[in-house]
Amino acid sequence: MIKVGITGESGFIGYHLYQTLALYSTKFDLITFKREYFNNTNKLKKFAESCDVVVHLAAIIRHKDSNVIEKNNVELVNKLLNACDLAKSKPKLFFASSTQEDSKTPYGISKKIASNMFKDWSNKNNSITKALIIPNVFGPFCKPFHNSVIATFCYQLVNNENPKIEIDKKLNLIFINDLANKIMNCIYESFDNKSKEPSFSQINIKHSYSEKVSDVLIKLKYFKKLYLVDGIFPNLSNAFDRNLFNSFLC
Repeated sequence: MIKVGITGESGFIGYHLYQTLALYSTKFDLITFKREYFNNTNKLKKFAESCDVVVHLAAIIRHKDSNVIEKNNVELVNKLLNACDLAKSKPKLFFASSTQEDSKTPYGISKKIASNMFKDWSNKNNSITKALIIPNVFGPFCKPFHNSVIATFCYQLVNNENPKIEIDKKLNLIFINDLANKIMNCIYESFDNKSKEPSFSQINIKHSYSEKVSDVLIKLKYFKKLYLVDGIFPNLSNAFDRNLFNSFLC
């Protein structure tokens, strides 16, 4: 079995990934991670040496002080890599980056710096690291005003608020279940790959849908009227509508 640890396992992506891997208990042995490990060198070291794979998801996405985002996210990577060094352990590392990596936002900058840190460590230790470039994620239990504009719209509509569109653009989207399955397959394939892999590589996670922000809001308003006001279950033959409605329900 492949021993997998997930930093940020209680977060949006981490929770869904953990639950997905748990369905395949004959293939994956899940190593428990708690946020407090980042402040305990011995526990973080023990975690690192227990894992064949570490999926690093822990990060701050938003904060009123933009400097905190960069400082915190870089510090978490530094602590994880130091723990691997202390444990003399070289687990395969999967780092959740973002399509924002090349942006000038504090979050994007922090992801770019972290990606370079993983690359340097991987090359130095001749160990496999894969940076996952992830598009906009949505789905059940997504946090409003934090993870996704879809979650924010859902929250506002259910609470009879009036959502406002800041920039009406097309969003490249992936449903959380699809993302969890893709990460799982990346992990599994990395052990099944017989050819020589580079120490560091990027995996561009392909988006499932491309939708305009205003079109998403129109659909959500329709769901609210049909389901919450009229008591009618909508037609969900379309995969995006089905995933969007499941997000709305949660």
